[in-house]
Amino acid sequence: MPGHTPPAVCRAAAVVAAALLPVVLAGCGGGSSKQSQPLAAAMLNRAALAVGDMPSGFVPDPTGGAAGMPATTDPTCGRLLAAVERPGTGGDVHAHSGTSAFRRSPLGPWVRNFAQSATGDGAKSALSSLGDLTGKCGGFTGTLAGRRISFKVGDLPLASMGDESKAVRMTGTLSGQPVEADFVAIRVGSNLTVVGHSDIGWNAADTTITKQAAQRAAEKLKQAAGGTTPTPSPPAPAAATGS
Repeated sequence: MPGHTPPAVCRAAAVVAAALLPVVLAGCGGGSSKQSQPLAAAMLNRAALAVGDMPSGFVPDPTGGAAGMPATTDPTCGRLLAAVERPGTGGDVHAHSGTSAFRRSPLGPWVRNFAQSATGDGAKSALSSLGDLTGKCGGFTGTLAGRRISFKVGDLPLASMGDESKAVRMTGTLSGQPVEADFVAIRVGSNLTVVGHSDIGWNAADTTITKQAAQRAAEKLKQAAGGTTPTPSPPAPAAATGS
């Protein structure tokens, strides 16, 4: 990790995991459990990761990583990034949780998570449509918080989770600083949970952290979809919406 990484770059790198979370929503095989009912926001908040779910050393990230959305002039990748802000389409979105954010230090690594539900086949459709866009946009350049970014996308070999899951590693640069970000999207019935893990440096993203966080997020969403209130529970995020 660079010894003098500018604080602004650290803040922007922290939100790579947030701004691009649903980029990886491309379904792959993982079972055929009964389609669960879409969860309401209160239960989705319970299913979001809490500090007690995280590996040792992680604490809540007080910044929340509010550096905005990436921008690119590539039309296909632009549509993908536009879809990132809310996976699913129109009335299919039923509810979503607030975003849980954690870090080990102000210089990273960072982990973020959110959960969302959809009516009908909305969750499956979100996986399919975003997966199609991801396949057409294997990489992009652009800006994030006024800083130049360039990313390539590749598969991350993790065992399947939930009913469908997909894991992706994005490797690139932000203002010349190397950044790696892992993303795991998991569907349980009509519900989705997405985990992002990013760090500064080449070969920086620890797959063990990604795997542990994603497995715990999948477990909590499965509990919630089965009618059991997951624990531990994070504080109720103000951003929660839905029925």
